[in-house]
Amino acid sequence: MTTSNKVSIIVETAECYDLQAIAEQMPVWAPDLPHYTKIAARIWKANAPLTLFKLGVSLTPEQEFLGLLSTVDLHHGEYSSKDPWCVLEVFGVAVTEQISASLKEYGVNTITPTTQGFRASRAAAKPQNDT
Repeated sequence: MTTSNKVSIIVETAECYDLQAIAEQMPVWAPDLPHYTKIAARIWKANAPLTLFKLGVSLTPEQEFLGLLSTVDLHHGEYSSKDPWCVLEVFGVAVTEQISASLKEYGVNTITPTTQGFRASRAAAKPQNDT
């Protein structure tokens, strides 16, 4: 199983990303679309971390991302993971002022546009003690 301080979020409604390849590198949050659902069983069988989510009705990719951010942080953040996320690889939405402001609330200090979305980075959290 992959452990990583990177997490991928796909908010594009077109099934245009190689979910298998991304899941081999980092946990993935992707929309529950027919093509992704078909390959999810194979990904889960390989113990790769994949979460499929239902798309909101009439939400833009920006709204989808903003709605997912707190849930992704809850599952992969410093209070839930020994290796909390430091990098979000986001597919299917460009950075907006609202996205940038929301990410800053989670300690993100660098946002880099990519051809398919953006990469958001923050400093690594201090390791948790197992005591």
